[in-house]
Amino acid sequence: MKITLLFRRCAPPPARLNRNVRHRMDHQEFVAKTSAEGVLWGVHGFTRAVFLVWRTRGLLYVAVGALLALMPLLGLAAYSAWRGQYGSLAWIVPGMLAFYTGRANLNFIDGLPWLACVLVGLMASAWFGPLHLFGGFVPCVTWFLSGTLKGAVMQMMQERLRASKDSYDRLNASGRLLLPGA
Repeated sequence: MKITLLFRRCAPPPARLNRNVRHRMDHQEFVAKTSAEGVLWGVHGFTRAVFLVWRTRGLLYVAVGALLALMPLLGLAAYSAWRGQYGSLAWIVPGMLAFYTGRANLNFIDGLPWLACVLVGLMASAWFGPLHLFGGFVPCVTWFLSGTLKGAVMQMMQERLRASKDSYDRLNASGRLLLPGA
């Protein structure tokens, strides 16, 4: 097996999204470009954008999803406090950091710090007990769940924006929709 087979050839990277330059695109152009070209788009201020597209119900669903993504972290905190093993509460800090750094498009490079946490947890479990092994996995799992949540919400948001002109106009008028510059 050649090493070159591990790397796939791809098109040049698309235009970067610039938060300072707002490009206005009408709804029909957005629908055409997202279905045919796969245009790169994003939002500025994730929770506010969710509120603009789905209102309060969408925020409630995202909050429940975020709570589910934080469940391993909350479980570790509760178990550590209950057992009196306060040293394993140190895994809460990288777990929260992993939750906030999870992105909609997960990749291996972004996951390397959290995989390093797994290795540190493996080494710490040899000295301090098996709870640190679980603690090492918590940031990695939390990062993955956070990114999966954001990716699923962005996919559903794209479908909603393509289906509803009103939602698209509301998000675009607020200046939170990031489109490639013209």
